Amino acid sequence: MSHQKKRHLSLKQQRNINKHRQKLIEKKSLKNQKASQELELLLDQEDNLEIKKGIVISRYGKSADVMPLEDDKFTSSHQRCFMKASLDDLVVGDIVFFYDINAEQSFIVEREERKNLITRFYFNKQRNIVANLTTMLITSSINPTLNTEIIDRYLIVAENSGVKPIILINKVDLVSSDEEKAEIENIINYYNSLGYTTFAVSATNNLNIDLIKNQLQDGLHILVGQTGVGKSSLINAIFGEDLMSVGEINYDTKLGKHTTTTSRLFKLNDHSALIDSPGIREFSLDNYSEPQLLKGYKELHDPTYACRFSDCNHVNNLGCGILRLRDDRKISDFRFKNLLSLLQQINQS
Repeated sequence: MSHQKKRHLSLKQQRNINKHRQKLIEKKSLKNQKASQELELLLDQEDNLEIKKGIVISRYGKSADVMPLEDDKFTSSHQRCFMKASLDDLVVGDIVFFYDINAEQSFIVEREERKNLITRFYFNKQRNIVANLTTMLITSSINPTLNTEIIDRYLIVAENSGVKPIILINKVDLVSSDEEKAEIENIINYYNSLGYTTFAVSATNNLNIDLIKNQLQDGLHILVGQTGVGKSSLINAIFGEDLMSVGEINYDTKLGKHTTTTSRLFKLNDHSALIDSPGIREFSLDNYSEPQLLKGYKELHDPTYACRFSDCNHVNNLGCGILRLRDDRKISDFRFKNLLSLLQQINQS
């Protein structure tokens, strides 16, 4: 069988393609900016426009989809809105005020003060993800592998943001041995002992889906986790319909395919909504300080185990409070291992 040699682009061809792509991006940006400026001019000419309140359910460049709120209740409609240049940092979950210029054009003029804001560090830049959360559903699964370090990363984010975390261990229907079952039960019991509501769930068998729904009766909630843990399947199970496409696992990388490309909000009831965010394979804590990281570990909230050394490596220093926590068996082995790994990562960043 003959194989054709794969053709590679020259550096000049690559530069030309990138230059053309950048021109298209700039052209689209200018078009959106011009439309936004035209709407601002229209707005200045109208004195009798009714201001409305809504919540951002998705973002697209210089525009956003907004769900109108009626008496602070979620509705079933949404509309595309342009926004003032000063509001270009809007994210899903932001409460905004907007005008309908006409039947087809709306304009956001103000954002309500946020209760909280979830961010992540990406390519040395802090990026806003979502605002005004009540609950963070931290999702992991036993397939392809249960990653407690990712769970602990999200717990650190939740603790520092004032958001209630709930931990979901998905795909437990795939447990293949008593040993694996016991290990998962030990992890779930440990997180529960810390005060974190933790469920073993299965989107396939609808196991404990009703327990999740009971936790989501009021407020704004987000489902987070690595790709491949079954977030889309869980959303479909929670809503009882196929809202999201479901990806497959790549067993070479042990990661799933991204089936969500932008954060989006879905109404659960008049008082509750659920946000699905794009899969994050590596939620970086590069912008977190050591005190912020330690705040995410409830075991360390006891001042008895506060480390008194400002330059401690928490590995072999005599008198280290964190090591004493381990020696007194006040922290599980897997949580202690994750803690040292995360401390090393932020101290190297």
